[in-house]
Amino acid sequence: MEVDDSASRVNWWSSDKCLAYYNVAVSGVPAMLNSQGCRIRLAKDFPGRVFDRAVSIGCATGGKEMALITDGLVKRFDLWEINQASIDEGERRAAELGLADQVTFRKGDVFADRSPRYDLVYWDHSLHHMSDVDDALAWSVAVLRPGGAILINDYVGPNRLQWRKDEVRRANSFIRRAMRDRGIASREVPYSTLFSKLRQRYRDPSEAPQSENILQACAKNLPGVRVERLGGTFINILGPFVIPAVTDDSPVIDELLSEDAALRDEGSSHFIFALWSRP
Repeated sequence: MEVDDSASRVNWWSSDKCLAYYNVAVSGVPAMLNSQGCRIRLAKDFPGRVFDRAVSIGCATGGKEMALITDGLVKRFDLWEINQASIDEGERRAAELGLADQVTFRKGDVFADRSPRYDLVYWDHSLHHMSDVDDALAWSVAVLRPGGAILINDYVGPNRLQWRKDEVRRANSFIRRAMRDRGIASREVPYSTLFSKLRQRYRDPSEAPQSENILQACAKNLPGVRVERLGGTFINILGPFVIPAVTDDSPVIDELLSEDAALRDEGSSHFIFALWSRP
C-alpha cells in the first residue's frame, strides 16, 4: 500500500516493522521502540543489575538514556552534547519526567578526564560521530570502574555514508524490481563520488568520519569482545527511498527486510551490537 502522507515516515526507524527487525537482531524481541532492544539486552545480560552511574556522549536530547533510567537499569546519567538547543530540550524533558536530579547535561571536552568513575558507558549510534574512534574507546575503558560495562549499538558501514558500488547496484535492482514494477515511483540510489564525499563532509563534519575503524578499535581496546553483526545494509541505504513511499503493510517492506537478512547472512552489516564488561 502506498503512503498518502509520508511526513512522519522519513527513514527505516520510522517503520515499526524495521524497528522490530532491528530489535530482534539485538535482543531477540520484536520491540517497536527505538533502542528498546538495547534496554532489553542489557537487562538480560545483567539480570537484576542497576548501573549506579552511566555516561553517554552525543546524546542529543537524552531520550534513550532517560528510558534506561525509567526502566530501572540506570540510576543516573552524565549526558554530553555539543548542541545547546538539544541540551535545553533534554533538560526540559527530564524535568517533565521527574528525572532532573538523575541526569546531568554537560558540554565541553569529555575526554579530558580519564579517571575511573562510571559503571556504564553507553554508545548508541554516537560512536561513529567521533573523530577518533580508537581514542574514544580507549577513554571508555579508562573511565570504567571494575565490573563496569560498555554498550555499543552503532553504524560501522562506509565512512561518510559513501555506499560501495556493489551495494548501490543491488539497492537499485531492488528499487526496480520491488517498487517500480509495482508502479511505485522512486528515484535510484546515487553512486558515491569524490564530490558527494566532500559535500557530506561539508554538510556534517561529524557524520561517520571513521565508522570503518570501529570494528578494529573494538578488537584493540575491548579484549575478548563479542561483536554481533546486526545487518541493516539494505534498510540503511534504502530507508529514505522505501519508507516514505509505502506503509508497513506493503509487501515491499517484507521484501526489504528479507533482502537485508540475506545480505547479513552473506557477511554485509552496517550495524553492530557489543556489550563488554571490565573484569
